[in-house]
Amino acid sequence: MAGKGETYARSDGKFAFRLKAGNGETVATDGGQGYEARSDATSTLTKLMKGTYDVHEVFERSGGTYAFRIKASNGQVVATDGGEGYATADNADITAKKINAGEYDGPITDL
Repeated sequence: MAGKGETYARSDGKFAFRLKAGNGETVATDGGQGYEARSDATSTLTKLMKGTYDVHEVFERSGGTYAFRIKASNGQVVATDGGEGYATADNADITAKKINAGEYDGPITDL
């Protein structure tokens, strides 16, 4: 399943990224952390899209939806589900596993 990545400047001057599925739906973001340099956001997004990170956790949000966090080997969160949430923990897990497997690899656009 091809995807695409986007990096962009936020209003606070930091840079962020989002990962989109082939249908245009956002499946992951930088989780709101932001980066000082666009190159850092692009580097993390590139690694994410290539399946470099293989650790994730699924959790239930207070509203009853489920989400995921993808982590680097040092435990730092590098991506989240982008805030949409999933109806079931299994659906969140499936998407995280696809990301971890590099199934959304594709071009990156700087917006």
